[in-house]
Amino acid sequence: MALIDTVNDCDREKQKIKDECGDPIDENKEKCPDPSAVEAAKKEHRAACNILKGSPGRKSAKSAATKKVYAAHEDYAMAISQNSCIQALKCALIPYNKGNKGACCHHQTPDHLVPAAQFGADRGKNHPNYETSNTFCHEDQLASKT
Repeated sequence: MALIDTVNDCDREKQKIKDECGDPIDENKEKCPDPSAVEAAKKEHRAACNILKGSPGRKSAKSAATKKVYAAHEDYAMAISQNSCIQALKCALIPYNKGNKGACCHHQTPDHLVPAAQFGADRGKNHPNYETSNTFCHEDQLASKT
C-alpha cells in the first residue's frame, strides 16, 4: 500500500481502497476467506491418490475427490472476487517478500509485474531486488495446488 501512496496518478484507486476498506484499512474487511474447505478437499484428494493402484474404488474415489478440490477452489476464488476490499487492494502493489508472508491471500501468489527473466544475467531469484520488487497478488491455477 505504501507504493500507491507515492504515485500521484492513482487518486481514483486510492479513493476506492478508502471507500471499500476504510481509512485506515479495516482488518476485518481485508481479511482473506477461510481456506479450510480447500485444505480439507486437498487432503481427501491426497488420500484417494494414495489408494493402491488397481484397488476397487480407487478411480471413483480419486474422481470424486478431484471434483471436490475444484469446487472448493472455485468457492474460495468466488469469495475473494466478492470481497470488494480485496478487489480494491489489487491496485496496491506489494513487495514480493510481503506477498509470501501474508499480504496475499491463501492460494494467491505474488507475481512480478515484469518477469525476472527480462533482467539479464542476474535474473530471477538471483537478482538483488527479487525479494523486494513490486508484485500483485494472483490467484493460483486450480491444478497447480492439487
